[in-house]
Amino acid sequence: LDNVTGSFTFTNGGRQLCFIVALDVIEPYALTTTDTDFYGLYMPYQTSVPEGVTAYTGALSNDQKTLTLSKVEGDIPANTAVLVKSNAVGEYTFNVSNEEKVDAIANNSLKGVTVEKAVADLAEDGKTVLTLGMADGIVAFRQPAAWTIKANKVYLLVDAASSAKIRIVEGEATGIE
Repeated sequence: LDNVTGSFTFTNGGRQLCFIVALDVIEPYALTTTDTDFYGLYMPYQTSVPEGVTAYTGALSNDQKTLTLSKVEGDIPANTAVLVKSNAVGEYTFNVSNEEKVDAIANNSLKGVTVEKAVADLAEDGKTVLTLGMADGIVAFRQPAAWTIKANKVYLLVDAASSAKIRIVEGEATGIE
């Protein structure tokens, strides 16, 4: 299988063999940024981080008052929710990584979806879903403005009694307002 050209070759070893091949074609994910704030990203496959972009995981403290960001070094593991930040406005392509598989990142409170899902389907007993969005010029996790979360996006699951907004401050822990 040639991942670059998308072709595969069978070599006949002198026997009659029948093959059925089912392939999932994975297209690169294009992220268009309109500013240099944070964007959520969740991919079902290991992806490389394009130049000009930094990826972070986030650990929510036990008291759910801080979200501590940690920079992802190297590839983003499959099924890992991250916040990404670009250095400039533009389009960035997240390609499937051909590098050796990287281990899952521990202590990541960010969650994600690969297909559009209803917010109600993601909530658990006593928990509330917060999504990444902008209001009043501030990017933060807050009560969702829509009934669904789009494919490849992230969310936080917090105690229902928690505040409805977690502000993100790059390079520092962020508090719930």
